[in-house]
Amino acid sequence: MKTTLDINDELFRQMRDIAQHDKVTLKSLVEQGLRLVIKSREAAPARKRAEPVVFKGRLGFTPEFEGKDWRAFKDEARRR
Repeated sequence: MKTTLDINDELFRQMRDIAQHDKVTLKSLVEQGLRLVIKSREAAPARKRAEPVVFKGRLGFTPEFEGKDWRAFKDEARRR
């Protein structure tokens, strides 16, 4: 299949130099790179979507935080 790609000038120069050094065509170099990307994605574990954390219980704060400001929450979180 034929297609047209816009490639960054510096990337193209590097690609051309590698192709000349390795005595391969630009086409084969691009195909090799695409195969590597596809293979790495297939090998990577699928990302699981995190389930939201839901707490059921009474509304409001626990007794030790009733009437306290946010600094008390931050201090407690840092201690744990």
